[in-house]
Amino acid sequence: MKTAVPWKEPLSEPAHPTELYHAIKQLIEEHEQLKLLIQALEEKARQAALSRDTEEQLKALRDLKADTVQFMSQMNRHSSWEEQVLYPFLHEYFDLSMGPSMVPSFWVLEKDHDLAEAYMDSFIDAVEDLASPGDRRQLQSVAEHLLQACRILSGHLAMEEQLVYPLSDQVLTDVDYFFS
Repeated sequence: MKTAVPWKEPLSEPAHPTELYHAIKQLIEEHEQLKLLIQALEEKARQAALSRDTEEQLKALRDLKADTVQFMSQMNRHSSWEEQVLYPFLHEYFDLSMGPSMVPSFWVLEKDHDLAEAYMDSFIDAVEDLASPGDRRQLQSVAEHLLQACRILSGHLAMEEQLVYPLSDQVLTDVDYFFS
């Protein structure tokens, strides 16, 4: 299921495409991919948590561990790109502070990302510690770590879009006015 991008539908190419335009286009595409992966992880974790067969639960959690490691690698690549390319430009252009704020900020986004990563690490560690199927409630608890990470990351991506898209739209508008 494809979700609507909270941007002009579709992102129209400005008269004078800039690196920022291409960066925003990349951000939109990567967010859509990440959202689909998060939904898939969340659904698999939910199914694992609801399974009545502990052997099946344990196998599903071990499979999910591999999926989670792969997802984290992709998410970290995306985050590194944002921190090296996109955020520095927006910070400079709008003279933004990196400190805490009452409004959604890059600092809050960073903390959300860190929290989600901690839950994913906790999930991976918990799966590694499972030697046998054990107690069904224990297996559900392990799956809950991943479910919580998915919830946080979904909110993180939505908040990032609510912060970055309007700022970027303002820059693109400024560039178009400058060249008109």
